[in-house]
Amino acid sequence: MFLPEGNALYLLAYGNVSATRAESDFSRLPTSLDIAPATLGSPHALGGASRLIAKPAQFPWTRIVLWSVLFLGVILLAWMAYGLSKEKTTIT
Repeated sequence: MFLPEGNALYLLAYGNVSATRAESDFSRLPTSLDIAPATLGSPHALGGASRLIAKPAQFPWTRIVLWSVLFLGVILLAWMAYGLSKEKTTIT
């Protein structure tokens, strides 16, 4: 179903790998619709075949930094526990 906004001529574009998901507010839909026939023109390639190829994933810097901080925290806690276990305690 296609709900146009504005004046005609409309362009229906599809196949963009970089397009983001759009959220729609369905509460604004009219309660009664006038259904009109639509005619399709000939297809045109807008971006070419290269637009259909997904970009390679970016290097996950955030994940690497978070895991590094976690690993260093565990090492620090282990070093502190080792130091505490080697201290001589006197019980009075």
